[in-house]
Amino acid sequence: MTRYRFDLLDIKEILVSEGVEHWRVEKIKASIINTNLLLKPIIVEMRRKFVIDGHHRLKALALLGASKAPVILADYDSDIDDVGRWIYVADPGCLRCDEFVRLVNELGSLVKRGSDVSRVGVGGEAFSLNVDRLDFYIALKYIDAPLSKVPQGLFKESAYRCYLIPPKLTPNDLYILLSRGLTLPPRSTLHRTYLKEAVIPYPIKRLVKR
Repeated sequence: MTRYRFDLLDIKEILVSEGVEHWRVEKIKASIINTNLLLKPIIVEMRRKFVIDGHHRLKALALLGASKAPVILADYDSDIDDVGRWIYVADPGCLRCDEFVRLVNELGSLVKRGSDVSRVGVGGEAFSLNVDRLDFYIALKYIDAPLSKVPQGLFKESAYRCYLIPPKLTPNDLYILLSRGLTLPPRSTLHRTYLKEAVIPYPIKRLVKR
């Protein structure tokens, strides 16, 4: 039987490391209202108390007036296999290849050069950009474009005409960003961990102050 470090934390105590997509928050909020339950706890790093998985669930709880959140505390050394990442892809119906190239050029102008690599594919051709990975992710927050995201494990270069593969982050990168008071764009990391399998239904009424 798998044992989890389950706890209830004050929402104000939990730090966020990524932004959220508001349509996704509203979908989760509606599900919580419909069932009166939060089915999956938020995965939180046990020392600094920042969200590893569940930013959208945490935001939905806050909007519903919850003062506390059910969490599983995670140790990077023993509980997390990989930080992971999402791959940015262009939907041909929303963004032409020439528009995608302009977007990549704009991004390149915002990012400091470094030893990390971002891979870009356009129309069957691929090339690499040398970037500073932390600066790269911060710059992505200022790029307004209709890009979709594909989980790293499901991405195949041959399936997309235009794509952008960000450099991989490390746990230490997240600690650095938090120490600087910075957050990543929504769904930047895709942590691989057995903790995501946990389903611990928790009544919303127990989380809201009366």
